Amino acid sequence: MRKKGEVWNHFTIVSKDYNSHPHVRCNYCSKDFQRGVPERMQAHVNTKCSKAPNNAKQQNTISITDNNSFHMSEKEQSSLESLVTKKLSSSEVLLPFVNNPMK
Repeated sequence: MRKKGEVWNHFTIVSKDYNSHPHVRCNYCSKDFQRGVPERMQAHVNTKCSKAPNNAKQQNTISITDNNSFHMSEKEQSSLESLVTKKLSSSEVLLPFVNNPMK
């Protein structure tokens, strides 16, 4: 049997058909899904269900765990800085926002 993801903790199985996805109901707003497809269930909790708590919503985050895992040549660094500078100046970002927090 396949392991179920966290999204299943936010739904109740109404009926099971072993040949397909089960009929499920959202624990927060009682919306029924005739076929409990995890991706659609998570999308419902993330964006459609106004009663779902924030800790039920899947966060889209990027995690950097090793600062030494990405290396850039001086030429690449210079090119990147130039592109960022051009983009910031063309988008009219206020200068206090651009201050370097590392200084």
